[in-house]
Amino acid sequence: MNTWSLGRNDPCPSGCGKKYKRCHGDEHQKQRRPVVTFDTSVDAESDRVPSAVNLEPMRRVILERRGDRRDAMLDRMLETTDQMIAYQQRLPDIEKAFEMLNEHEAEFDALWNDQEALIQRACDVFGGERFANLRFQAADVQRAFEKVGFPGLASDPKTTETIRQAILFLADEGWRSNAVMVLLMTLPDYVQAGRFTDGLLVATCAQMTHEDKDESNAFMFQMFHYGINAWEEQRRQTASALMGNFGVDIERLRGLPVAQAQDEINAILSDPQKRDQIESFINAHPETRAALEAECQRVDELSIALLHRDDTEMLLPTCDVCVPWLDELGKRIMADPVLGDGIEGGKAATEKERQQLAGLIFSVSEEMARAIFTPVRVVQLRSQIADFAAQRKSAGDAEGESQALAALVVMARETADPVPDYLSTICYIALRRILRAIKQANAK
Repeated sequence: MNTWSLGRNDPCPSGCGKKYKRCHGDEHQKQRRPVVTFDTSVDAESDRVPSAVNLEPMRRVILERRGDRRDAMLDRMLETTDQMIAYQQRLPDIEKAFEMLNEHEAEFDALWNDQEALIQRACDVFGGERFANLRFQAADVQRAFEKVGFPGLASDPKTTETIRQAILFLADEGWRSNAVMVLLMTLPDYVQAGRFTDGLLVATCAQMTHEDKDESNAFMFQMFHYGINAWEEQRRQTASALMGNFGVDIERLRGLPVAQAQDEINAILSDPQKRDQIESFINAHPETRAALEAECQRVDELSIALLHRDDTEMLLPTCDVCVPWLDELGKRIMADPVLGDGIEGGKAATEKERQQLAGLIFSVSEEMARAIFTPVRVVQLRSQIADFAAQRKSAGDAEGESQALAALVVMARETADPVPDYLSTICYIALRRILRAIKQANAK
């Protein structure tokens, strides 16, 4: 996963692999801008924030209980109470700020409809130190990923959704209430400085943060990207320390083509002593194991998705190559007492029979892969996939590029396997496509 920021030409913090302006930036721009209204009801537990007068006795009680000792819970309670008191004290100024901001709605509408300008302005405004206490930290991001699952390195919709769920998990009621108060308390300052458009951006995000609990917004993305940058840096340092033990420069490794980098990793893993060291390290860092397992699963899914695309038929064996193996499959099906009788009798297959048939097809696919994928052909296949990745990158197809790169990783990972699963899967998909086409033709 890349280091994220919210510059208009920077990678989207959703992890989609696109520039922010081409991904969630576009999504935010297409959102209907809510009508900004002044509402003091930002407390999660009540219709309105308690008045400053009622909060003062509470504050005194907290101070008396805490005394001179440090107590994390009481410190948080005191900080929250002080925040609410400060908010109540600024309410008259906030209300006046809203009245003045309403006169500049047209200017803000123009910004809202200019995608690139809106993203850049959000980055500038919410990157200020006045919002520093609301930024998520690396530990927060780790906690969120442990709850919703770890994102992979690849760019795909599943990664995007994982990031979104992580943000929503962290932005609980307490965080949202505090964030809304902080945002609203800045409005008088923006008005006083004549920054009316920035003020309306802040007010709009405050309202979206308060009202829309199922979606994120530019402000929440900006707060999240600080934490995920720190989280990614920790992962980078961990990987560098681990690979440094084996004399490997992780930054150099990242700059290599995917297949070449995987070959170097495979060489390390082929050494039993080094493999044991890596395993011991991973066992001592459960979060690393969870992230690696999630990434391996995601890479496997992407590599298979590549084979189901309409524009990757050239990666599959041709019909002429498949015909002998279809004949072999037919013989084995008819030799099976259950499957053979079912086909001859024209009976609908049960779920158990469908699973049995799929297993039979994969068994034939393994034999087919062993027979047709010579070393020369494997090299040709890797070259085809690498060319496809380059083409998709040039076309701006991040998803296709990610799928192809994932396939290269999987093939490099399985180099030492007698019958690599990925090559068997290629044959399996080719056979199933032909069988499906035959079935459709017979149905007509």
